[in-house]
Amino acid sequence: MSYFRDLAVDATENFFRNFVRSGDTVLDVGANIGQSALVAAGLAGPTGRVISYEPNPASFAGLTAAIQTSGFQNITAVPLAVSNRPGTVDFFIDTREEYTSVASSLRPLDDLVAAGKSRKTTVNCITLDDYCLEYQISPNVIKIDVESAEPLVVEGARHIIETVAPVMLFEFWETWWNLGVRELFEYLAPMYRLIRMQDGLDVERFYYQDSGTVAVDILCLPRGRTGIEVPSGASAGPEGDVS
Repeated sequence: MSYFRDLAVDATENFFRNFVRSGDTVLDVGANIGQSALVAAGLAGPTGRVISYEPNPASFAGLTAAIQTSGFQNITAVPLAVSNRPGTVDFFIDTREEYTSVASSLRPLDDLVAAGKSRKTTVNCITLDDYCLEYQISPNVIKIDVESAEPLVVEGARHIIETVAPVMLFEFWETWWNLGVRELFEYLAPMYRLIRMQDGLDVERFYYQDSGTVAVDILCLPRGRTGIEVPSGASAGPEGDVS
């Protein structure tokens, strides 16, 4: 399991480095100020593209500034939230100055609300299915980091997931297991092998026997597709887990 522990030090960056190839189309949902978008853009190269969605105006300004400074021409910054329906939705901005709004979300986060560090506003929202249909996009890779609203993003991307089967990474707050995430895993499991990036454990076995209170990253590998597999350097453990 040491391979995945090393990978989890910077799960998103290492996810991109293992799965983004030249010419790929990458959807970066919850781009914040562009840290991962720049990595993906370099890997996708001039024939690929990265589409970064970030609804928080302050974070979006940081994202566009990072793109301009980088010189990458293959990143499209989209100032919209991504969810299960289009329209206008409530959005809760993380007002902690030291964290650059990293925990802003479509869902109110109780600890930030209790601490007076959350400000409610409204933002425009789309679904990935609608966006991809409108712009004729077929994504190879999707990263979702939207602070507990991941099930909503996946619900609005069912057509893409079921027809294109992109490799995916999404953040999972373990305390949300009974708030929509269990159903998310059950929906994805027939189509994807679900692996905890932190330790390479099989998600289905782990969370039906255990629980947790931290945020982890879930790697989604399409079942049955040739050329998409656990990165080199990892090996099967004694019960089929990846180590």
